[in-house]
Amino acid sequence: MSFRDTILRLAREVGLWEMLEGYSSEYGSLDAEEDCLPDLERFAALVAAHERQRICAMLRERHKQEERHNYYGFIARMIEESS
Repeated sequence: MSFRDTILRLAREVGLWEMLEGYSSEYGSLDAEEDCLPDLERFAALVAAHERQRICAMLRERHKQEERHNYYGFIARMIEESS
């Protein structure tokens, strides 16, 4: 499943897509897919980046608490490098 397909699925799950399509038919000037999907994709990318940062911070804190194990720091680095 592509990033775009995932965003559409999630938007439909929470009712956001139907709301956007409703605005589109009510006002006639909004094409939900053409006008809104790029903004939803950017928003989803920002949320994903924020979540990665939060997880990495949590892993680094755990690494500080358990200095004898380096795998928390290693996992955080792998997540950061893969983004």
